[in-house]
Amino acid sequence: MKRLLIKTLIAINCFATISCKEAIKKSVTEQMTLKEINETTKKFNDFGGIYDQIYYTTSNMSPAEKAEFTTLTYADYYQFQKEITEKDAKWDNDASKEWQKLHGWKVDHIDSVYYYWRQRREEYYESHELVIEPIAYSTVKLAYWDSPAVSIKITSKRGEIGYLHAVFAIENKKIDNFDNILNYYYCIGLGGHNDIYVREPVKEIILEPETFQAMGDGFRREDFSEMSFDELKAKYRFDYKVCRYELTEDAIAAENKLLPIPEWAEKKLKYNEGVGYYENDNTISFYKNAIEKELNETFEGLEKYKQDYKTSKMKDLNPTAHNLHLLIEE
Repeated sequence: MKRLLIKTLIAINCFATISCKEAIKKSVTEQMTLKEINETTKKFNDFGGIYDQIYYTTSNMSPAEKAEFTTLTYADYYQFQKEITEKDAKWDNDASKEWQKLHGWKVDHIDSVYYYWRQRREEYYESHELVIEPIAYSTVKLAYWDSPAVSIKITSKRGEIGYLHAVFAIENKKIDNFDNILNYYYCIGLGGHNDIYVREPVKEIILEPETFQAMGDGFRREDFSEMSFDELKAKYRFDYKVCRYELTEDAIAAENKLLPIPEWAEKKLKYNEGVGYYENDNTISFYKNAIEKELNETFEGLEKYKQDYKTSKMKDLNPTAHNLHLLIEE
């Protein structure tokens, strides 16, 4: 009787062990019982979450869709998830190294070319600047008072102006909100006050005396009839902002010969300066376009390359498990 009891206990223990093993070796298209899920999760701590993912995905499959996964076991998919988690960092690092060899040099080249032309352009503009400056102050007699006026000289060192619109401010140097006042006038205009326009092709022009408004403290209209030009320059600050500045076609052609900037770099420069819209403002699109035109080479972004690299590695591990993984991730 004692021997029979021992044999029975051994048989029960073996059955339980085999049951657990058989449960995780079931096809992912077969559901586990609650007992099997519980026993398997005790052995593999994170199995419960993986089982739920598989269950919710396969439950919505048609028989034809399930057919692809009948040979894939829970053990297969568990091992697949374990391996891709463990190898993710290594794959990421390996893919980055590969990308650097294939595409990194292209990015470095484009950056070098872009920054070269940006520097050349900045140096050119510094030595070919647009200068707007007061050359005389006066007063203009209006109906009820004498209004201060300014004679402004405009010099375009880049070539003939096709069109220019700018705004200016003249305020006492002691005020601390000059920039705010200038920004108030910026490209808005106040009934013709403090606006500058040039609509004819000229390199240099002196505008007729222009009356102007001032909004800051310490401004006296009388100063402009009582003080000399040098005294007014010492007391009052003149500054301006350009709203729109265009050269004539001939001036642009001449400038392009001096600065033969590639079209892709020119567009990017203008976009970064807030002038116009650049269709390739996205970083990947920018490099793809620039590399194609500058080097006649193809380009793929780092993140896309890493994603494709990892996908290839996961397929190599277990293509069927990878297909299920994709469905679960949707």
